[in-house]
Amino acid sequence: MKPLILVTNDDGIESPGLAAAVEVAIALGEVIVAAPIDQQTSTGRGYAKTPTTGRIFRHDRFKAREVLGAFGIEGTPATAVSHALLELVPRRPDLCISGINYGENVGLSIAASGTVGAALEADTYDVPSMAISLECPVAEQKSSEFSSKTWGASVDIGRRIAQRLLKEGLPKRIAVWNVNIPSDATESTAIHFVKQSRLNYFEFLVPKRSSLAEPVRLHAEIRLPKPLNDPGTDIEALVVRRVVSICELTWDQSSLARTGPF
Repeated sequence: MKPLILVTNDDGIESPGLAAAVEVAIALGEVIVAAPIDQQTSTGRGYAKTPTTGRIFRHDRFKAREVLGAFGIEGTPATAVSHALLELVPRRPDLCISGINYGENVGLSIAASGTVGAALEADTYDVPSMAISLECPVAEQKSSEFSSKTWGASVDIGRRIAQRLLKEGLPKRIAVWNVNIPSDATESTAIHFVKQSRLNYFEFLVPKRSSLAEPVRLHAEIRLPKPLNDPGTDIEALVVRRVVSICELTWDQSSLARTGPF
């Protein structure tokens, strides 16, 4: 039996990056596509509710014979993954691929990532998962007007990583492989395992408004120390070495520094 792969994202069902992830998946098995109907960047693993949350619509965008079904789902990426695994898949998938995201997910920004959140959600159903993101200018990362990208290298890299994940599975206690691809990567760009950086990759700017009652959207810039002394991390791999990084994420966010009575 061919592997069954769930493909999702946080940029929405119309994202070209989602189509690239489907291209990764159809080379490896049968595919179910289930993604938010609209842009859901930076929703993390949230379950925001609206009067229409949970509505599911069949989508005819993907015509490959390997695609068993494609669905747009009202809700966050994590919500979409849960509906897919509870209602849409014919059996438990062998792999979930979340992406390919418009914008890198590294350092402390990982916690806000809907791409990573969707992959983590799949892990709660014991589905091995990978989140895959392509470095993009900040202005492109929350847009529904998707800029043109050349996806060939990302598809090749994603396919090789997904193939290894299908073959070997995730190491014990690892929840997700978080993959980040530099914008100038080629098929021959090196792939390195890294640790998550403790740096805040994105920094919000002070909003400009005339009244606190005026609605605003926080805008972010990439602000990193110069020189960057952050060896072996996802940020250093992206910014300095320009290699593809795989960061093995776990659920354990507790500190072992103290145990025992207060």
